[in-house]
Amino acid sequence: MCYVLFAFSTVKECQFPVPWGHIAAKSWGSKDGLPVLCLHGWLDNANSFSRLIPLLPQDRHYVAIDFPGHGLSSHRPAGTFYILPKYISDICRVTNGGSVGCLFSALFPDMVDKVILIDSYGFLPTKASLPDVVQKGIVELLKYEKQKRPNKVYSEQAAIERANDGMVKIKEMQLDKSDVDKMLNGYRESVREFHLEMVPGYHHVHLNSPENVAEIISSFLNTPTPAKL
Repeated sequence: MCYVLFAFSTVKECQFPVPWGHIAAKSWGSKDGLPVLCLHGWLDNANSFSRLIPLLPQDRHYVAIDFPGHGLSSHRPAGTFYILPKYISDICRVTNGGSVGCLFSALFPDMVDKVILIDSYGFLPTKASLPDVVQKGIVELLKYEKQKRPNKVYSEQAAIERANDGMVKIKEMQLDKSDVDKMLNGYRESVREFHLEMVPGYHHVHLNSPENVAEIISSFLNTPTPAKL
C-alpha cells in the first residue's frame, strides 16, 4: 500500500484547449497505461478523486477533469446552458475521440469497456417522455434567463440569515424504493456484467473513506470481461 501511494505521489496538471477557454485536468500514472477517465458530479471537481486514485492499480493512466464551470476549467460563454449533452461533447474533446458517464457510454459504446458509478444512479425512471422532459427544461432555462435579477448586496450577518432561512432539515433523504427497484432491475436486464456493492459511507465515500471502495473498484478494473452496455 505504501508503495502504491509513493508511485502515484506525482500528479500532473494539464489543460485541454476548447473554443471558450480550456478544460483543466489532473493525471496519474504512465500515458502508456490503459486510460481511466474520472468524472466528478455537479458542483464538484477533479480533486474528489485525489485520495482514491493512489489506491487503484498502477498500470492505468487516470485522468480526472474539471467540467466547464467547475474547478479550474473555463466557464461556458454567457447565454449557453450547463446541460448533459454539452458535457458529452466535452468528454469527446478531452479524449480526442470525437449522470454523463452513462450517457457517453450509450452514445459511444466502442470507446468504453467499463463504467463505474460511485453513489450515482445513472438515470432515474420517469413516466414522462423524453421530448416532454427536454422541452420543459429548455422552457424553464429560457424563462430563468429572461428574469430581471438586480444585484443585491448583503451584510455578512444578513447573508448568513438568508442562507439559514432557506434550509430545510430532514432526518433522511431517500429515493422511493419502487423507483430504486425499477432502476436496478433495468440495469440487471440491460447490462451483462452488472455488479452492485454496498459499502459504509456517504455520498463522498471515495474522498472521505477511499479504502472502502478501492479494493472493489480495483477488482472490477482488473476483470478481463468488459461490461456489455
